Amino acid sequence: MLFLSRRSVEPLPVGPSEERDFSRRFSLRNTPRNRAASDGVFRRVSTLFSGRKRTHSKSPPSQSVPGHGPVGIGYIRSHPLILSARSSTSSTPSSSEIRRPSGLGRRAGSLESMQSLAVSEGYARPVGGTRAKTGFASLPNLLGGPSHFPVISVPHPTVQRARRDGSLALPDELLQAILLLLPRCDLPITALVSRRFCSATRHTLYRSLDFQHIAEPRVEKLCDVLARKAELAEQVITLTCHFCPTSKASSPDGNTTLFPSADFLHALQNMRNLKNLTLQSFISVLSHAPSLTFSLTKLTILDAKITQPQLMDVRSWLTSQSFLESLSFPNLVEFTDFGHPSQQSPGEKNPPAALLQTVNDDQFASGFLPRLTQLHASTQITTLLCSAIARRIRHLTLDVHETLYTGLRPSTVLRALQGIREMHIIFGHEVDKRTVEKFLGAAGGVLAKEDGTEALESLEIEVMWVDDGAAEVRSHRGYRDIADPPPHAQTLYGIVTSIISRFRGLQKLKLTSPYRTIDSQAPITLSVPLPPALPSPASTVSSSSSPSLLYVSNPRGTTVKKEFVACSTEKSYARTWTKQCPSLCDIQFDFSVSTSDADIELCGVWFRRKAPSFS
Repeated sequence: MLFLSRRSVEPLPVGPSEERDFSRRFSLRNTPRNRAASDGVFRRVSTLFSGRKRTHSKSPPSQSVPGHGPVGIGYIRSHPLILSARSSTSSTPSSSEIRRPSGLGRRAGSLESMQSLAVSEGYARPVGGTRAKTGFASLPNLLGGPSHFPVISVPHPTVQRARRDGSLALPDELLQAILLLLPRCDLPITALVSRRFCSATRHTLYRSLDFQHIAEPRVEKLCDVLARKAELAEQVITLTCHFCPTSKASSPDGNTTLFPSADFLHALQNMRNLKNLTLQSFISVLSHAPSLTFSLTKLTILDAKITQPQLMDVRSWLTSQSFLESLSFPNLVEFTDFGHPSQQSPGEKNPPAALLQTVNDDQFASGFLPRLTQLHASTQITTLLCSAIARRIRHLTLDVHETLYTGLRPSTVLRALQGIREMHIIFGHEVDKRTVEKFLGAAGGVLAKEDGTEALESLEIEVMWVDDGAAEVRSHRGYRDIADPPPHAQTLYGIVTSIISRFRGLQKLKLTSPYRTIDSQAPITLSVPLPPALPSPASTVSSSSSPSLLYVSNPRGTTVKKEFVACSTEKSYARTWTKQCPSLCDIQFDFSVSTSDADIELCGVWFRRKAPSFS
């Protein structure tokens, strides 16, 4: 037992055999079991010198390593979640634990405060519903944080697309109105902006089609497209076809007849929303396509002549157009029966009694054109149609091409027109002075009542007489004064003077005559001052209804594009007519110019009586 009493610090000398024993013991110490025991010693020592609060917990006794004593003395077992968090954050240079900074306020116990705290600590829930770290979440808050996370609302993709596309904020009607202001050549480029622009541009392109502005080969292609695609044909609202694609058909006698092409007729059947239709010929189009689905509001037929059987076909087809408001035959000059007009007697050129009898049959009862308000036709067509219409037409444009010597009966024509308020009578080139006077005189007696009720309110008279001479033009007081109107104007003024007293209740009179020639030597540097504006009725004296208070004004607005002429002759006639017809307060003289070679274009004169005062 000598080694127990030895107290020297010097190591004992060892031999070779003892060195081998020491190396053997050192190798045993480096085994995994001994290494784990040494790690436990270092962990126990670090725990003693650390500043953390030690947690005393009862644990089962640890196994001791031979020669090293028990390993589990003073060992603190960590929570698995904390160990995993430490292992995940051990690569960062910061400490193993990030504490909540001070100065953020006290913790709230309510759910709302916990939710706000979770948001402030960096928790967010993405669209998919999974948690997403924002980079500043602490470990204690991660363990003790609330289970409910706030949901951040993300706009729908449609809303985001609407914010990027500003056109979605515009209503379709407003967008279509804007596109109507663009040239048609720019509309295809506009359609490339978006799908909504494409739909609005398509509506703008197809809503109004005029074949006059399209080449004939393209018209055929257009009809083919409209025949195949009904959705495009339904966009058409106005169709003007002065010509249409045709196809040839041979008759048994060897003659070749032109018929509308099948694509054009099929395209018409697809135009379910068509409202305004202008056709070159009714016979060549509508007679071959009786089953049409559209309901027109305006129909214009450009036929120059029509026979009695064709007219009956027109009337039969019109029975299906109950929404028609305007019907026009602007070019119709000749109406014939079965024979040639030159082979008929003067009395036979009027509608025969048999034809008038068919007007009142059951087929054309009170349901014939119930909404028609405007009609433009010749005397014979007007007589036939107005006799079958139960509702009175408000505006009528009447073409008079016959004379008293060729069978015209003014009283027969005008008796079918009772109740009309606005009438425009156009006398052709072949109509003489006596026919004009008799016709206007009969109109004043038939269309005006004794008490003035249901009387004609507006009358426009247009003649086609041409003056061969030139009117004398002279300069007077800063405006041009035409001393004497041409002979045709003098004739018309004399006729109106003789019949104007019969039009009781007439308020507006307009006379349209052919243009006046102007002397090329007359100076044209003088400007015409604009007349004063019409005073308000409140400032008018009670004697303002006298003819002496007539004045000249510009019917074309403040911008004068034509020479405005003040004529003393027209002014004197206007004074005379207002004396004969007290209700007349608006008189217009329109001098139309048919050529563009004239240096000065006479737009006419407008005489208007000041409104009487009712105070």
